[in-house]
Amino acid sequence: MIQTIFFNPLDAQFGVFPRQSLPALIAAKLAQSGNGALFALIDAARFGDAEALVDAGGQCLFELDEENSLGDVAPYLLALDDAPDLLRGLFTRSAQANALWGKEVGVLLRSQSGIAQLRRHLRRFTQIPGEDGKPRFLRFYDPVVMRHILTALSADEARIARWFWHGDNRIVESWIVPQERIDGVLFAQMPDRLPRPIPPFRIDASYQAIFDAIMTERLARKVSGAVRLSVGNPCGLAAEAWERLMLDATALSLACGCVTPRAIGYIASVAVLRNTLPSAREIADWVPAAGHPAQEGQQAKAFYQAQQDHFERWPQARPALLTPEI
Repeated sequence: MIQTIFFNPLDAQFGVFPRQSLPALIAAKLAQSGNGALFALIDAARFGDAEALVDAGGQCLFELDEENSLGDVAPYLLALDDAPDLLRGLFTRSAQANALWGKEVGVLLRSQSGIAQLRRHLRRFTQIPGEDGKPRFLRFYDPVVMRHILTALSADEARIARWFWHGDNRIVESWIVPQERIDGVLFAQMPDRLPRPIPPFRIDASYQAIFDAIMTERLARKVSGAVRLSVGNPCGLAAEAWERLMLDATALSLACGCVTPRAIGYIASVAVLRNTLPSAREIADWVPAAGHPAQEGQQAKAFYQAQQDHFERWPQARPALLTPEI
């Protein structure tokens, strides 16, 4: 079962005693969803201090030695019962250096297994074989990546079971994945039973679709920042609605053949002004050179400027379908 819970992150809690370690809604959900201990899987590259993670009891998922220099960018598994300040920081948004909400430093999970057994289970996912058999690193401890994996596989019990079970042993009770751009957390609980057979863990069509979706979201984030700076948010969209519009506009632009962030940004800007996506036919009419970097950017700019003129002339009217001048 997958569920998203929205909440207000903790603040600096100056003068508050005792301080909360978890937002109330998250604490209540955890109280209802199992008995396992709470662990965090932290990306040292984003956290910025691998030594502090080790000092807090963190165990690296990579096998490190004198010749392996990946420790500063590796994932570390920590038992949060032993690191209450880290737990609080993961859900705190403030100007303090230890406030981590918004930095996407990792994911959480619950397990009744010990940290050594849990580490063995999670190490299996650090690499995934490609179609050629060669392993690729898989940053599943990135909350964006883990969210896509869990949501995409939620209807496929056999594939998603691998993330909870190790052989016949239940290792993970639930995954708890921060969605920090919309102040939410995705809860994914283990399947009720162990389905058979479990497909091999490799890059097949299911995982390739997941990776494509992740790349689209990364591009949408890049576009989103540029659109906010240039266009703003004239319709006053809430964070979740804004993220969805940017993602849908990016996916539509890619489907229509656009290849540059510049062209995609102009098309997304049209969507922001209208508060709805343009049609694929409009994009084809306005950006016939989609796929040609220099030309598609200029044509998409003309599309945006025409929509902007229309929006400024009749701000209260629902935009009509615009047709490019021939």
